[in-house]
Amino acid sequence: VWIADRNFCTKDFLHGIAGKEGLFVIREHRKLSWKPLTPLTQVGHTETGVVCEQLIRLRDANGEGLILRRIQITLRTKTRDGDRRLAVVTNLPGKGVSAASAPVVADLYRRRWKIEIAFQNLERDLNSEINTLGHPPAALFCFCVALVAFNMFAVIKAALRAAHGPECAEHISGYYLADEIEGTRRGMTIAIPDKHWLVFGRMSAAKLAEALVQLALLMN
Repeated sequence: VWIADRNFCTKDFLHGIAGKEGLFVIREHRKLSWKPLTPLTQVGHTETGVVCEQLIRLRDANGEGLILRRIQITLRTKTRDGDRRLAVVTNLPGKGVSAASAPVVADLYRRRWKIEIAFQNLERDLNSEINTLGHPPAALFCFCVALVAFNMFAVIKAALRAAHGPECAEHISGYYLADEIEGTRRGMTIAIPDKHWLVFGRMSAAKLAEALVQLALLMN
């Protein structure tokens, strides 16, 4: 399922995804023209507001019609752009075995921001975009290294949540965590022989998780 913001909400793009039997949840652009097939009806709630839904028809340049679900969320709190209402269009099924309800679709779009925040953390905390890397393969390799490091940070934060509660990890600065690892790694590599690190590589995922939680409990 392609989930994207309103800059991707063009007729050609939506028709192109549907033409390849793909699925999408994309925020509606105000310039998108469509014809309503059903009235806008309230169908539920999410954590952020009231959810309404209707069916619309979208025609491309060749006159081909695409029937979509238009889901509108009236927000309790305005967005950073000052919007009180936003809408998404989707071709996810609303009925049947694989149906996705309107509140579920609205929540899918809301969770997209977590991905954008993750990319901000990659750039800010892990220096994933180095301007002096003039060769695309080198830049891509550096970005992939940052992704691996981000996954390791996620494991560290998971251990902290397990040891000290869900709010603990939210107050941990990714920047200072990276700075601490950068500053102490070389000293630990020198002070602790390689053989003492091998035990972690031989652990199962469950045993490693248990060990990480025990280490996290030592943190104040």
